[in-house]
Amino acid sequence: MLGELLDDKGVGMYTAASRISEIFYFIPNALVMSIAPVLVQARESGESIYSARVEQMFSSIAIPAILIAIPMSMLAGPLISLILGPDFISAAPVLQVHIWALLFVALGVASAQYLLLEGQNSISLQRTAMGAVVNVGLNLLWIPRYGILGAAWASLIAYGVATFFLFQNVVSRKCFYLMLRSLLSPKAVAGLWR
Repeated sequence: MLGELLDDKGVGMYTAASRISEIFYFIPNALVMSIAPVLVQARESGESIYSARVEQMFSSIAIPAILIAIPMSMLAGPLISLILGPDFISAAPVLQVHIWALLFVALGVASAQYLLLEGQNSISLQRTAMGAVVNVGLNLLWIPRYGILGAAWASLIAYGVATFFLFQNVVSRKCFYLMLRSLLSPKAVAGLWR
């Protein structure tokens, strides 16, 4: 959409910034894959243990994402200059916003694992579709007005909507509740590995 609504320079700046933030997307996948066996075992141990482990998973996924996003957003300008050169400095504001999508990607990967364990795979497709609709709509509104920064905000909000679009049934609402609770009062992640 950037190519249609802006020029090639804007596309290049946005792509450069988003590629830097997307480098970190492997971290949530790796963490969730290592946590998955713990969740399967906890599910067999009873509902209270299972819920506690799921909440710990969300915390252990969210905390590293936040710890990456804070310095990356604060140091976006120097990082862009160092990695890509001073010609790409206008990509720094995009990186400052886009890096926060890591939090939603992390929670999305973790919640997808929970939904998989609960046999609710179709909800993941619904969430992705809702995020796509939001992204296209916001891009149409914001790219002409705000350029590449509008596209970055549209992506961030779309990731958030896709992650938290969990109102389809009791299981998805529980996932929403556990995710939100883990963000508002993160538990120590050390207990997850016991």
